[in-house]
Amino acid sequence: MLATSRERLGIRGEVIVPVEGLQLPEPANRGRKDWLKRSEAGRLFIDRATRARPGFVLDVPSADAIAQICTRLDGIPLAIELAAARARLMSVRAIAEGLSDRFQLLVDSGRATPPRHKTLVASIGWSFGLLSESERALLRRLSVFASGFTLTAARAVCSGDEIEPDHVLELLTSLVDKCLVQADAGADRFRLHETMRAYSGDALAAEGATAVARDRHLWYFSDLAKAMGPKAHTSEVTDALTTLEPDLDNVRAALDWAALSEQPDPGADLLVGMGRFFPHPRALALPVRRTP
Repeated sequence: MLATSRERLGIRGEVIVPVEGLQLPEPANRGRKDWLKRSEAGRLFIDRATRARPGFVLDVPSADAIAQICTRLDGIPLAIELAAARARLMSVRAIAEGLSDRFQLLVDSGRATPPRHKTLVASIGWSFGLLSESERALLRRLSVFASGFTLTAARAVCSGDEIEPDHVLELLTSLVDKCLVQADAGADRFRLHETMRAYSGDALAAEGATAVARDRHLWYFSDLAKAMGPKAHTSEVTDALTTLEPDLDNVRAALDWAALSEQPDPGADLLVGMGRFFPHPRALALPVRRTP
């Protein structure tokens, strides 16, 4: 028996075959003939854009913009189809720029389209609504992470109220099983697709809980930098850099929030902790924005 489901059925003999997003354009292939069409996401966008606007021409600037669109939409077929449909009225470059407000841009007005597929926000909202309240709360709080997160970080930032620290792993496992959070077991990290992160961030803001979650995010990475800082000039520097490098975007987001929320102390701790690594050769990959 072959069955499709948002999550595993949990029955004896079940074999899980995950259905990932479409294959994305490879930047390394840029410049080669038909490099965009070598990816599943690129082919889907070109096909749907051509249907929407007969005579659609694929040139070099358009190919670059399409690759950006497919990547920012994480290869999600529905999102790519909705974006490509806009080619009837907009240039590909304008579509790429419009993804900063993707939930207004990606709308299908077709009469035969199922309601939950008419807009990207409706599709995600339908899936979001099937979660338990604790799962929804965790997903909202996870949106503050800018470049993925570890289980330790999720426990520190997302626990509280109805979420106990000891329950975070169980909730994360459930969200991974439902394909709403991606897990990289080899790196011991998790992440949200950009579209899910945007939706969850809007939901967090609607709840009025953004400041609390971003405060906890700032404090966590400030404490992490303070803990790693003393290792900068020891034999443990390589291990410290390996710990910090995956979270560079989180560090930048935390610094931005420290400046925006006028919290100089944790911001300074974060800057000082990270600054100790700049003499190290690998620290060239550790640019940190200044805060006032």
